[in-house]
Amino acid sequence: MRRAGSRLIGGFLGVLTVSVLLVGMYEVFIAPPRNVNDLSEVEIIIPPGLAADEIGRLLDREGLVDNAWAFKLLGKVGGYERRLQAGRYCLGPEMRDLDVLKVLARGRTGEERVTLPEGLTVAQMARLLAERAGIDGDRFLTFARDPRLADSLRVPAGSLEGYLFPDTYNIFWQMDERTILRQLVQNFWNHFEASRDERAAALGMSVHQVVTLASLIEREAKSEEERVLISGVFHNRLRLRRPLESCATVAFILPERRERLTYADLRTPSPYNTYLRPGLPPGPICSPGISSIDAALYPAETDYLYFVSRGDGTHEFTKTAREHIRAKRKYGATP
Repeated sequence: MRRAGSRLIGGFLGVLTVSVLLVGMYEVFIAPPRNVNDLSEVEIIIPPGLAADEIGRLLDREGLVDNAWAFKLLGKVGGYERRLQAGRYCLGPEMRDLDVLKVLARGRTGEERVTLPEGLTVAQMARLLAERAGIDGDRFLTFARDPRLADSLRVPAGSLEGYLFPDTYNIFWQMDERTILRQLVQNFWNHFEASRDERAAALGMSVHQVVTLASLIEREAKSEEERVLISGVFHNRLRLRRPLESCATVAFILPERRERLTYADLRTPSPYNTYLRPGLPPGPICSPGISSIDAALYPAETDYLYFVSRGDGTHEFTKTAREHIRAKRKYGATP
C-alpha cells in the first residue's frame, strides 16, 4: 500500500512539474500579447496584504493576465510569489504575465505629477497628496510637525508649515512621506538663495520672519499686482508697532473655513490672531510662492495702512482709519 501510495504521489508531482514547465514555456516563448490593437496602459492599484492568488484574480478581472491560476503558478516557479509589492501600477495590455510579475516584484509603481499650488497649509497638502498619490495623510502631518525632522532640514521652526515649496512634483504612488517632505523643503531652499537671504538681513528680518510675512501676503493677495502693496501695508504697521489685523491669520486658527469672519471670530484667543497681538504671528499660515516671498522682501513704498476687499479679487487701499471705515461701508465688508 505504501509503495502504491508513493507511486501515486510521485505521479502527481510529475504531472504538476510538467504542467508548471508547460505553463512557463507557453508564457515565455509562445503566448502573444493580449491585445495588440489597444496599447493604452491600464492603471491598477494592488492593495497591501494581498496574497499572490488574490493579486492574480484581481489582474484577471481587469484583463491584465491570461489566467489567475497560471499567473500564480508562474510566480511560484519563477520565485516571484512572495516578492509582489502593493502599490499603483500602469500596466500595458501588451505585457505578458511574466512581464507583469517582474514589474510587481520590482515595485516600480506609477508616478504622478502633482501640483501643489501656492497658499496651501500642511494639512491641505496632506489631503491632496493622499488623494493623488496614495500617501498616508496622517503620517505626512505627523512628520511635518516633528521638530526633529524640521531641525534636520534646517527649518528654523518646530514645524514645516510654510517651508513646503509650491510647485509641480513627480510623486510615486505611496511614496515615503518623509522623502516627499525632504523634497519639498529642499526645493524651498533652492529658491531661497543667497541674494534673498542677504535682502532679509538688510531688512533686519530672519528667514522665518520673511516666510511668515510672505504667507500672510499669499493668503490676502488675489491680484498679482497687489502683493507688493499689501506687503507695504504690513511693513508700515510693523514699523509703527501696530497690529497687522490680517483676517487670514484668524481664518487659520478657526476649526473650519468660513466665507465671512464675524466680530466674535476676531476675538479668538491665539498667538496667531494678529487682531489681538502686535507683530508677526509665531510662524507661517501657509506655504507661500516665490512671488509672495519677493513681495515680503521688496515691499512697495507707500503710506497705506489699511486695505479692504472690493469683492472682485482686488482691494481698496487707504491711509487713515476714517478712510478705511468708509471703504468698508462702501464694499459691505464685515467685520
